[in-house]
Amino acid sequence: MKYSVKNNRACGDYRHLKSLVEQWLERNFLLPFLVINVFSCIHDYRRMGVPYKNYRIPKFNSLLRTVIIDLRKIPDFRNMIEDESFKLTVSKEIIPREQGETPQRYIDRISAKELFKVRVSPGNIQVNEPILTIDELCAQVEKLR
Repeated sequence: MKYSVKNNRACGDYRHLKSLVEQWLERNFLLPFLVINVFSCIHDYRRMGVPYKNYRIPKFNSLLRTVIIDLRKIPDFRNMIEDESFKLTVSKEIIPREQGETPQRYIDRISAKELFKVRVSPGNIQVNEPILTIDELCAQVEKLR
């Protein structure tokens, strides 16, 4: 996600993120999480979790499908987002499939949380442990009840 301005208007993703932060600041009972879902089309969405050949297509709750970023883990995020050089980048390390490794084992291995990195600018700061799974997010929400 990158801040950009066209015709004096910020891009939609940036506006949504700023709105999330503004609501978080105004209502201290809200928690600021950015949720990114990855699927290429409605057919891909429908196939999530379905067995295929000798593996299962990653489910909605796999980090290969849904990445949740705890914005509270980003130092000084409230001020950082106001900077016009603001940028938030989520990346995943690419690791090769091992010889003889089953497709399911490979899918399980490449969905490890440790392979995901979040960087924010200004400052090009790598954020420590900002990634949550759906189960971890639900557990945090349950604690608030």
